[in-house]
Amino acid sequence: MRKSLLLALLVAFALPMTANRAEAQFSLIPYLGYNLDAESFLVGIGTELDAPFSAGNLALGIRPSIEYLFIGDENFGFGSDVSVTALQINGDVIARLESASLNPFVGAGLAILSQSFSFDCEGNPVCEAVEDEAGGTEVGLNIVGGLEFDSIGFGAPFVQGRLTLLDGSAISILGGFTIPLGAN
Repeated sequence: MRKSLLLALLVAFALPMTANRAEAQFSLIPYLGYNLDAESFLVGIGTELDAPFSAGNLALGIRPSIEYLFIGDENFGFGSDVSVTALQINGDVIARLESASLNPFVGAGLAILSQSFSFDCEGNPVCEAVEDEAGGTEVGLNIVGGLEFDSIGFGAPFVQGRLTLLDGSAISILGGFTIPLGAN
């Protein structure tokens, strides 16, 4: 499972670098956010490769990212704490309407969520049975929308809402910067 996640991570970040950069803008996207359903903060890093074509004021971009959710310790009623680790890999396609000062965008893509649980069962048979079944990887769909603002020198700030449809659904609010790394 970890090899699959590592491979997906490498592909997500290497794919935009293989495109013809003479025709496209490449950007780095650091961001912070909050997952409303897990009630946890997240930190992420992504890239964006603008598509080499556009239609009028509509520009397309490919935006892979990876993020870590700070879920922490939970107590699920087993009499012991459970440490939860969650990592999400996203691959979204973004359509941006470029205007004077606000650039709204919408998009969709794939989400891969990997969760692992570490239990402190201390001989509790119910807890040990759950521990054997816990964790795993899910694949789902992202639906995103947001606003990118005018550049403030090093990059353009943005805010984004994201609905992730996996086994259930999760809503995240994100904010960060799109930092252009130049076009050749």
